Amino acid sequence: MWWAEAEVAVHETIEGFADRLRDKLEATPPLRIVSRKNPYLFRLRAGENAAVFASIVVDAFLSSSEETIFGKDLEQIAIGICQQARGGKGAGIESIDLEYGDQSSRNVVQIKSGPNWGNSSQRKALETAFKTAARR
Repeated sequence: MWWAEAEVAVHETIEGFADRLRDKLEATPPLRIVSRKNPYLFRLRAGENAAVFASIVVDAFLSSSEETIFGKDLEQIAIGICQQARGGKGAGIESIDLEYGDQSSRNVVQIKSGPNWGNSSQRKALETAFKTAARR
């Protein structure tokens, strides 16, 4: 039964993805988009062409926004599935996304949406978060 609900949630998330991305772009002032990107790199790629520069900067903004939106969507879907399948819930521990289990053991999970999600300091921070969760 819960699998059908999860399938509906996934479809709704996919259908609304483009709308959430467009809303993010419309809500962000152009100056903020440009100020968050390395102007030297984009100038190097675009040369003297302002239209190409603008296109490259907006594409980069959208790409990073896609990652953020997709990651949040994936996290919500995973929490919903875990709630239905294992009685899980969103975790109340910093850097941990969900938890499930029973009186004898708890499982904690951090959700990532790709294989190359972080640098070495981010991975160390995750390791620290799991050690903290294990102590609790």
